[in-house]
Amino acid sequence: MKTIGIIMECNPFHQGHQYLLETARTQCQADAVVVVMSGDYVQRGEPAICSKYARAEKVLQAGADLVLELPTYIACGGAAYFAGGAVTLLKELGIVDTLVFGSECGDLNRLRKVAETLLLEPEAFSFTLQEALSQGDSYAAARAKALGADFGPNDTLGIEYLRAIRKSGSSMEAIAIPRITCESASDIRSRWTADKKADENLPFPILTTDDFSEALHFRLHEVSDYAEYWDVSEALAHKIRAALPSFAGWDAFCQALKSRDLTYTRISRALLHILLGIRTADVKDYLAVGGVGFARVLGLRKSAAALTAALKEHATVPLITRLGSADPLPAPFDRMLAADIRCAEFYESKLASPLVREAERMLLTIP
Repeated sequence: MKTIGIIMECNPFHQGHQYLLETARTQCQADAVVVVMSGDYVQRGEPAICSKYARAEKVLQAGADLVLELPTYIACGGAAYFAGGAVTLLKELGIVDTLVFGSECGDLNRLRKVAETLLLEPEAFSFTLQEALSQGDSYAAARAKALGADFGPNDTLGIEYLRAIRKSGSSMEAIAIPRITCESASDIRSRWTADKKADENLPFPILTTDDFSEALHFRLHEVSDYAEYWDVSEALAHKIRAALPSFAGWDAFCQALKSRDLTYTRISRALLHILLGIRTADVKDYLAVGGVGFARVLGLRKSAAALTAALKEHATVPLITRLGSADPLPAPFDRMLAADIRCAEFYESKLASPLVREAERMLLTIP
């Protein structure tokens, strides 16, 4: 069975995702398509604009056979951590032959050379990187200078996927599919947010950082040591504490904290980690034992019986379809799953029309 893996956020699903799914299946002549998708929180450091169930349904309707949820701790991490966790999950399934990803440049060889540079860290690269960092550049800007090129967000993740494949020793091949021109996820989020503020009809109940601002404000007053949390340096913790009296909402706070060496996304990710209780010590525990300890199914096609049978035979991590019937997980992944459930319930509590709580223990299926 030829099985391909695709890593997506679908925040929200758009025409580019549809094209990627269709092209990947055709180009690879795939028998099955497995999508690893972020759940209720995303890599840019904010809540997903709509529920993981609404997004997973779109992915299945577009041709995927199985949608797995990327654990929250991985989904809202930096690019290298996000990519490493997602690639590890695909590897642990034991059946994925090829990883397919969208790319601005569409040049797999070029992306591979960059990934190799990042793996080997030659002296010239390291010197330029450190020099740029010492001059106050953000890590992303410093790395672009050291590489001599700046890449789009999909290429940046593609490079990290390629690096993760090499580091993990996976035999997965990789294919980069050029992106098409269409309305971007960012543009759709902006349009939906404007529609929500105008009280117009929306395709789904949506959430923005505004819906979490009050909770974040409360949490920042509640926490005594911000630096305990993932991606929060001592310097950033000090800046947060100093700026807290002028807190005027999530977005405004990120803008107030933003500087040449700290991007909006980096700050937003750090704040999300504080809000959700994602501690550095827990992340280190997960990394010490492989990073991923289960594969949680969000949705699948009823016609994918052969795929699920193959997973049960070859996967090296437990496949969780319903929480109520899942076997207990060993530490520390029992804590990771418990955190996923807690974070999902928090997300649902902010929806105008909360999902039925039982949905968190059920499986989304389509014909």
